Amino acid sequence: MSSIKVLLIDDHTLFRAGVKMLLQNEADMVVVGETSDGKSALELCLQVQPDVVILDLSMPELDGLSVARLLRQDLPTIRILVVSQYDNKEYVLRATKLGVSGYLLKSAAADELVAAIRTIFSGRKYMDATVTQVLMEAWQEGKTAQSLSDREVEILVLTAQGKTIKEIAEVLHISPKTVEFHRAKIQEKTGAHGRVELTRYAISHKLIDP
Repeated sequence: MSSIKVLLIDDHTLFRAGVKMLLQNEADMVVVGETSDGKSALELCLQVQPDVVILDLSMPELDGLSVARLLRQDLPTIRILVVSQYDNKEYVLRATKLGVSGYLLKSAAADELVAAIRTIFSGRKYMDATVTQVLMEAWQEGKTAQSLSDREVEILVLTAQGKTIKEIAEVLHISPKTVEFHRAKIQEKTGAHGRVELTRYAISHKLIDP
């Protein structure tokens, strides 16, 4: 039986090391690569062709939601398992909307991570109990709390990280004018103007760490 090829995308070295040690004890799994930033994730996926990607959401250069969108767009057969500290509605809804195969909190037990990998490799979805509760509450409400598009969230996060319009355009492979257009829409929707206010908004909605 062939092993499940797993790629780790997380900027915490200790977390990656812990997951690697855990999966080394599983006969049907092998870690084929790892990276600490979202920007190199797509290229690495093309190189090692993993079956399952373990993806953090808060990373430098390119956040996890942007990585998930690119992977779903360019490598749709790869299963994406988000493993994050965030259980807020904004992250959960956007991740599931992008089509990730699973969402697990970093507080989960080690055996649950192993079970989640096997589950999504088999073609099924895996959401831990907390995430499932968040999805149920959102379904009952019938709408999301925020009106920002996925692209607007990407630009908001990069703005809050201190990147200029030119730098954001380079990271997202779009024109500076397109960035300016989205920034204007973000400001219109959030009522936040300028880098400081936009950063406060991103922090208050748990899109970035304080």
